[in-house]
Amino acid sequence: MNPHTLKIPNTDHSKLSFMIRLADEYGHHPYFRNLSARICEGMSGYQRGAVGARICGWVRDTIRYWREAGEQIQTPLQTLRVRYGDCDDLVVLAAALLTSADVPWRFETLGRPARHIRIGFQDEKGGWESVELTV
Repeated sequence: MNPHTLKIPNTDHSKLSFMIRLADEYGHHPYFRNLSARICEGMSGYQRGAVGARICGWVRDTIRYWREAGEQIQTPLQTLRVRYGDCDDLVVLAAALLTSADVPWRFETLGRPARHIRIGFQDEKGGWESVELTV
């Protein structure tokens, strides 16, 4: 198994906790701060809604959705390297970039047990925007 692809227990709670930790860890790394700044070049950091939309659009347009066998989570860095991932990998990458840009975000699971996940981010007025990254 690739050292940047991690197998985790397949329960919703442990999976989400692990994904949140990955997003937080990578979101505070200087590489991701620099990447989010390049993605949002020319924008003000105070425009949280526009910054969130730009980052999520970049992930959706740059990283190819690819289904996987079994349940694995790539690190955000690995997803950037290979340029593909499933819905888990895409939202963890987006969350890391949103963290680095100081844009509040949340994971939004669909189904019980969770069968799919998307990301939401908060705009400057406190509203939430949901984004599907796999299309």
